[in-house]
Amino acid sequence: MAVRGGKCATPGTERRCGADTRDPPAAGTGSDPRRRPSCSRTGLGSAGRLGAGDSSVRSGLSHEKSEFGRLAAAFDGMAEALREREAEVARAQEALREAHDYLDKLIQHANAPIIVWDPALRITRFNGAFERLTGYGAQEVLGRELSLLFPEASREESLRKTTSALGGEFWEWVEIPILKKDGATRLALWNSANIYAEDGTTVTATIAQGVDITERRRAEEQLRQSEKLAALGELLAGVAHELNNPLSVVLGQALLLQRSAAGGPAEARAAKILQAAERCARIVRNFLALARQYPPERQQMRLNPAVTDVLELLAYQLRVDSVEVRLDLTPDLPGLWADPHQLHQVLVNLITNGQHAMRESPPPRRLTLRTSHEPREDVVCLEVTDTGPGIPPEVQTRIFDPFFTTKPPGQGTGLGLPICKEIIEHYGGKIWVESELGKGSTFSFSLPMTQPIGAKATSVPEAEEETVEVIKRGKTILVVDDEANIRRFLAYELKKKGYGVFEASNGKEALDLTRERHPDLITLDVQMPDISGFDVTTVLKNDDDTKDIPILILSVIEDREKAYKFGANDCLTKPFSKEKLIAKINQLLIGTKKTILVVDDDKPLVKSIKYQLEHRGYSTYIAYDGEQALEIVERHHPDLILLDIMMPTMNGYEVIKALKSNQETADIRIVLMTGIEIDGGRVKALSLGATDYVTKSSGFNKLFETIENILGSKVSK
Repeated sequence: MAVRGGKCATPGTERRCGADTRDPPAAGTGSDPRRRPSCSRTGLGSAGRLGAGDSSVRSGLSHEKSEFGRLAAAFDGMAEALREREAEVARAQEALREAHDYLDKLIQHANAPIIVWDPALRITRFNGAFERLTGYGAQEVLGRELSLLFPEASREESLRKTTSALGGEFWEWVEIPILKKDGATRLALWNSANIYAEDGTTVTATIAQGVDITERRRAEEQLRQSEKLAALGELLAGVAHELNNPLSVVLGQALLLQRSAAGGPAEARAAKILQAAERCARIVRNFLALARQYPPERQQMRLNPAVTDVLELLAYQLRVDSVEVRLDLTPDLPGLWADPHQLHQVLVNLITNGQHAMRESPPPRRLTLRTSHEPREDVVCLEVTDTGPGIPPEVQTRIFDPFFTTKPPGQGTGLGLPICKEIIEHYGGKIWVESELGKGSTFSFSLPMTQPIGAKATSVPEAEEETVEVIKRGKTILVVDDEANIRRFLAYELKKKGYGVFEASNGKEALDLTRERHPDLITLDVQMPDISGFDVTTVLKNDDDTKDIPILILSVIEDREKAYKFGANDCLTKPFSKEKLIAKINQLLIGTKKTILVVDDDKPLVKSIKYQLEHRGYSTYIAYDGEQALEIVERHHPDLILLDIMMPTMNGYEVIKALKSNQETADIRIVLMTGIEIDGGRVKALSLGATDYVTKSSGFNKLFETIENILGSKVSK
């Protein structure tokens, strides 16, 4: 610090040594010896305070050009330097604290789960995302062993991986299952890095961050399964065409043989041939249902036939494993409103799980399937009971968790039961397991009998076939199929019923005969060598002279939606019974039959309305949006349109405007349907040209009453 006029420039340090305030002696005369004792005492006191850590102390002496002055100046300079150093250290500590707090917040609030453990595999850090992943609070796990977070089935492998990380191995990405507090398992993808001491070689901790990939892995596995099933579906579609056609012939000829041998010794043999052929046909259909990926669509169905269909599909595998199957199926179960293909998948999984559980068990191996109805809860139930070794309690709590499996690596994905749970709960049902070690297990589910308004009035036949009476004798039918035996069988059966029949072996011949002889109905195969059945349908439905001829598609592959899109009036999957064939022909040949187009983006509702209308004798077309509806109207000009108001891309009001602005479609009668009563909705609908306006909450009876009032008296069957 600067010294002016022999005085210290720092405020408060101007006083001279001791009490003597006289001017110092002139230069060269030496210092005043009387002042030295007082200066010494002052300097020693300041030095003591500085030594005690008080960097704010000063000597209190003048920085004069004397020995004491120079010492005072040096002391004060040292004290000031120490004070500045302390301030610098304090600033550095504050910066370090702020950096630590910032890093702490980054880790704590990061979206990715982050965990730190020490060389003894004790958890030292556990962020908020990890708390959400596991359900543990940080204070519950800090200081505890890392193995707490690993499922027992994979704990040894997970500990090996964490130990290798401490040994210097770097995880770029590694999959490690994590055990949640509630016992569930999540699959996470982790990467890690070690933290080293100053020597650069001693590991002090390992930090890892992860990504929960449970749902992604489930989606990937489902995609793989879908791809496998899609490939299987394509293969089976080709096989089905080659197999179902001769099966249809075998079924038909066996039926004829049974009739001709009635009362004779060959009747029983013919019956056995017929039963075997029918079983083959059902197996092919079940394989197609399992392999083909349908979009989930609910419809009316029954549980008991679904159970027997799946058992027939799995009969060979069960027989190979010496599994005895017992059925306790309650008759006359109420119908379900569910997707048959999804429920088929659940049944296959539960039965297969029971079969696998008994493979290591000694005989007898028994699988019991029991169905029931619980009126109080209004649910239908299924139980699948095996005589296997049973399931430990700790496994029962996790058996529906994704990727949890007790099977050896490579023998199970751990997704079968979780998918069953997802399907059942999607329908508002429940699924559970009961088991006792050494006494087997029972998997059960219950499904509510939820149906759309109006569906309760419809009974679902338990049996596939029904006896029907032939109507409209004398009508002519064109039978189109490239298989001669199929044509002969159909022609024989139809002629017996009083129909006139002529045949075509390919698409071109079918077009020529239709234009030449104008049949009352056409049965049409899809897969033919020259022109496909769908293309024949398109040509006929776009010709004014033939567009009104009903077309019944007979195909080995069930694809109703595609058939309706091309303009077919109905379709039947080969092989089929003669009763079903005659029933379909009856529906299509009903006199003065009216056509109705049903337009709604709610697919299950459309299918239900279509079913009800056809049951009442109407011919139907369906569309799931406004644009598709306009295309169908242009091709088929229906007698009536049932039109939903709220639809994507093009609502019902816009469809009415488009139809009424076109002279060729302006006369088509339209009934607008709405899920809720809209203020002014009826007035707006009628002002745009709608014939009537109904709410869906009114039920199907009101809807059908409106249709009958518009189209005339109820169609007779």
